Amino acid sequence: MMGIGVSSNTEIVSEKAAELFGAESFRKASILASHAKTLNVPLSDVLTKQIAPLSSAWMEIKAKDTNKKVVIKDVGPVVIIGPANSSLPDNSKRWGGFPFLDNVFEGIESGLAQWLAVESWPPAAATQLTDAIGNYVAGKKFQILRLRNPGSYRRDRALVSFATQIEMQFGEFISRSEKIYPTQGERIAGLVSEIAKAGPLAVLVYGLKALDTFKSVIGEAGIDRLASRQILIVAANLQDHGSSQITVRLLGPKPNAAPFSRVFNLQMPKIDALPEGIRVDFRVMLDSLSPISKEVVLRAAHEPETPLLTVLAQMNESHHKSQACIQELTSSGLIAASQGGGFEFRDIGTAQAIQHLSIQIDSSKAA
Repeated sequence: MMGIGVSSNTEIVSEKAAELFGAESFRKASILASHAKTLNVPLSDVLTKQIAPLSSAWMEIKAKDTNKKVVIKDVGPVVIIGPANSSLPDNSKRWGGFPFLDNVFEGIESGLAQWLAVESWPPAAATQLTDAIGNYVAGKKFQILRLRNPGSYRRDRALVSFATQIEMQFGEFISRSEKIYPTQGERIAGLVSEIAKAGPLAVLVYGLKALDTFKSVIGEAGIDRLASRQILIVAANLQDHGSSQITVRLLGPKPNAAPFSRVFNLQMPKIDALPEGIRVDFRVMLDSLSPISKEVVLRAAHEPETPLLTVLAQMNESHHKSQACIQELTSSGLIAASQGGGFEFRDIGTAQAIQHLSIQIDSSKAA
């Protein structure tokens, strides 16, 4: 028997810390795992459920005799992570009911694939909307394939990553497939196409530039192969300019040939704030940056009147490192080229979020 516990806990750690001695999340997860082993179900704390409310099935634990919520000592309220075949929560009403999907369903029912680009900032909005669309179409008996962009932007790594993810989610189907494909990209498109023969399929692709990556991986031949299948591809596509927004663009059966795409602007639903007001998506993005890039954005956030390139020049880094820094920050979506030349934060909200996070970091160092 094995017990599984999942826990989340916001922790501020000094930037130079080499080890994490008091990881509260691991302690809680260990407690939950020990109880999960007895109950024969995986357990999670409530914060984990709040962070990912649309991506998993959850059930409350209640005592049989009093029908009260179970509280495990030193952890607080907990929930059961539902099995994979549990019905996913339908949150479509929070996003206005997804009226644009009516046109999508019409196209799919006629035998044509439909591509949906989710264009948004901050990144968490795209993830939540993609999850919500996936949950909604799952209720319409669509098969669901979730693909996450690898951290590397290299096409070869994306090929391997996507293929592995498909194999993990549709292993039994793939083990029965005997087709041989000339390239890995054609194999990915071929497998997706074959899976769709068993019923309508929704492919949810996550990542800042997921649309471009997925199109690059399967190529024009792959797009053509999918065009005549009952497939919905929902992929994030971060725009290089603009303020905070949540937008969906309908691209039809071939995303590279959609000159008259339809655009729908949505309202971001209100969600419960995370502890200490920390924005998890920005926290993760900052942690993934190189030391130079991280220092640049932290300084720039505190000096909004100073051009970002000036901040970088004040650090006296070599030309090669400076260029690599700009490329990394541009690729991450945190900064964009400004109209008058140079670079700036994508929007005021981004700078304010980073400034807030950096204050938390500074205070942790002082402690």
